[in-house]
Amino acid sequence: MLDFFRKRVVNSIAVKALMILIVAAFVLVGVGDLFRRPSQDYVFKVAGYKCSEKEWSDALNQQISYISQNIGRQLSQEDLVRGGVYQSVLNRLIDRKVVLLEAEKIGLVVSDAMVQKSIMEYPAFKNKDGVFDKTVFDQFIAQQNISEEKFVQMMRDEVVFESMLNTLGANMLLPPQEVRQLMIASKASKDITAYIIDQKDYVSAQEPTEKDLQEVMQKNKDKFMTPESRAVTYLTFAPQDAAKEKVVISDKEVQDAYEQRKFMFERPERREVFHVVAKTKELAEKAKEALLAGQSFDKVMNDYGNKQTEYKMPEITKSALSPEMGDAVFALKEKAYSDPVKSPMGFHIFMVNKISAADVVPFEQVKQMLRSQMQVEKEFEQFSAFVRALDAEVAGGASLESLAAKYNFKQATANLVVGTKDDGSMKTSANFIQAAFSLNLNQVSSVAPASEGVYFIVRVDGITASQQRELNSVKKDLVSMWRKDLIMSRMYKAAQDLKIALMGGKEPNIAFKTQVIKMNNGYKGDLPDFILRDLAGLKKGEYSEIALNAANNYVFIQMGDTYYPEKDSFSDLKKLIQPDRSQGQVILEQYMGYLRGKYSVDINKKYFDTAAE
Repeated sequence: MLDFFRKRVVNSIAVKALMILIVAAFVLVGVGDLFRRPSQDYVFKVAGYKCSEKEWSDALNQQISYISQNIGRQLSQEDLVRGGVYQSVLNRLIDRKVVLLEAEKIGLVVSDAMVQKSIMEYPAFKNKDGVFDKTVFDQFIAQQNISEEKFVQMMRDEVVFESMLNTLGANMLLPPQEVRQLMIASKASKDITAYIIDQKDYVSAQEPTEKDLQEVMQKNKDKFMTPESRAVTYLTFAPQDAAKEKVVISDKEVQDAYEQRKFMFERPERREVFHVVAKTKELAEKAKEALLAGQSFDKVMNDYGNKQTEYKMPEITKSALSPEMGDAVFALKEKAYSDPVKSPMGFHIFMVNKISAADVVPFEQVKQMLRSQMQVEKEFEQFSAFVRALDAEVAGGASLESLAAKYNFKQATANLVVGTKDDGSMKTSANFIQAAFSLNLNQVSSVAPASEGVYFIVRVDGITASQQRELNSVKKDLVSMWRKDLIMSRMYKAAQDLKIALMGGKEPNIAFKTQVIKMNNGYKGDLPDFILRDLAGLKKGEYSEIALNAANNYVFIQMGDTYYPEKDSFSDLKKLIQPDRSQGQVILEQYMGYLRGKYSVDINKKYFDTAAE
């Protein structure tokens, strides 16, 4: 009980980090069975890179677990196919790879300082004071079974990826060659043909049998249960209600605590570092010669280095750098230059501008902070002792009525129903509902928090169990669900048969509609976002996956010709057109399509042949 309080009151950040790990580590039971098929050499290939089955499965598991947690049930094979989960995950993996390849090609790199900043700003790695905590970070990567070097590289890729995409909506300038390519892609148009399975053509007057309705009810039985309800009596109080006397921390106690905890205020040697990052060792050596000749870092960086990298690094410790870089930097004297040091970013020339020796933060600088921390600790100890005593009284048989009278706590009753939404009141809070529905009849809970600064004890006075509703009472809903499933199933089967017939060059004997669309960045039609996303990677003559549009009609498209404007029609490379939100999405999709074509994406269709089976 007290462990729960301690984590919640003193280390809420750690609890949040734990939740992130739980979500990240979630593996959906049975997910592997949904997409198990004969082993293949690769899922897709891009410019010599092969996406392995493991990488694909990990990404798919993550997406399925996310969706399942949000909808409250596991996904079926039909859900995966109809919802386009396979294609969505595939698109995300391909887009990420081609963007990273393009960033590498144009020389877009991010500094160690940018990656470090991104990691230090991540909420899961901060302590209760909102400050980055290396211990929390180390625990995180250990629990994820990943090395620090690999995690940092993953974060570096993420920063590069976000930097490339964020330029589309942040009023920033891309490198000139990217501006030209983006403007050309944004002005391109495509001829496509949409094939539509209209539900109006598949309306059914068929009536379900009693057996059909029973099957629908069994399949959706959780939707047709009366909710369990409970009558409860509860007490509420705040920590200040339990405080017998005000906590006062003397100057001597603070001084003694500082001496005992001095290790907490030790600071390792720090260095203020300037560096130049060059693509090759030869350029790095020329950069060093220029620096030794008295040229400024700004000029040298501009002449030999990566112009997008800031030459001033924040004050750093040795542990913040890779072993090779740390050894090189911390072997230098002030104002001395290193030889070229290789990293994933290129070749570095380091110069130590200032050295701050290892020291201990002076007492006066941390006195007030330490006093506040000790105040919280003592108040917590005092409240913890009160909670222990209160839990002991409850365990000893003390009634809620006697405790309310003894401590002047607020007493109330309520009738709780499973599924009640949190309306901000104490009695609908998640912890209160969970506690009330975990008890047996006449059982009393221990002390638990309902919300920040509010605690409760609850007793169950009555239980009304959940029951299956009578079929006749929900027959109208069951008929509606049965008919909808029947129509949607027929429509999806028709869409599949139509696509197979078209791909095989056969005359389809299926009710469908077609629509010829001139696709450009001004498109305002109703094609599903899923298909618009798929569109970017299709070649002439290829078909998209099947998806539902806003009218609940199944639709897929066939790619026609793509028309690009002349490259010379864009002379001003310093300005990037600022599209509205919908145009920006189309531009992004077209740009992704351009990159996929540029890097020759090869999808292993054999791997997905059994996905819909």
